[in-house]
Amino acid sequence: MTSIIAIFQIMTFAIVTHAYNVSWYPTFGHARPGFAYALSIFTWLIGLFTAVGVVATGISADRGHRWAAGNRAYRRIEE
Repeated sequence: MTSIIAIFQIMTFAIVTHAYNVSWYPTFGHARPGFAYALSIFTWLIGLFTAVGVVATGISADRGHRWAAGNRAYRRIEE
């Protein structure tokens, strides 16, 4: 879920950046990227790093690493 959110943020960022670069809107001529633009870069980067961390922790927990599984090592439920 975290990766989906980060992907949509990147897509939105790309659309806005492209629209700004080609000046699709007349008011873009007077606009400059500001704090919100930098904050957008920061949020989707943090989202990507979080998604990678969640996947890495899940893989490590699946392999039985205690640090990834919390207080007790992860054990699969046998059927």
